[in-house]
Amino acid sequence: ALVNRSSDAIAEQVLRGGLDLGIVTLPCRRPELEEEELFRQRLVLVAPRNHPLAKARRVPLESLAHEPLLLIDAQTRTGALLRDYFKQSGFIAQVVLDSGSFEVIKRYVAEGVGLSFVPEAVIAPGDARLAAAEIPGLPMVPIGVIRRRGAYRSKAECAFIEILRACA
Repeated sequence: ALVNRSSDAIAEQVLRGGLDLGIVTLPCRRPELEEEELFRQRLVLVAPRNHPLAKARRVPLESLAHEPLLLIDAQTRTGALLRDYFKQSGFIAQVVLDSGSFEVIKRYVAEGVGLSFVPEAVIAPGDARLAAAEIPGLPMVPIGVIRRRGAYRSKAECAFIEILRACA
């Protein structure tokens, strides 16, 4: 079965034995779990197609100082990573909405509520109302697999992990 939850919720289910493994944003930092990074996701700025920045390929972070921003919740690893980056950069974000869902954020951005930062992979070909741009220096988001230390590894689980490694 596939379960779509926050990285922390997935880690809890793996710890309890409800899931054999989880694909999460790293680091997990739980000694009972082993983690393996598979790839890093690039974050991009998303804007509605009619926004002045929609035609830009690269946008400096400083140029967003007065833009309303919709951010993934600070309790998520990606949200915390973004906020740490802003703090280190001296950037003060004008946050108008925190959400736990990139899909919700994309809908609000398409409606013109504000701009956001999302993993490039969540922008689908059907998101024609959105435009993406690179923000130089934006951190990459590490994605990996977590498993209980010492737990039995089925052939199916090992094969699945090998497929993930090959695709990464």
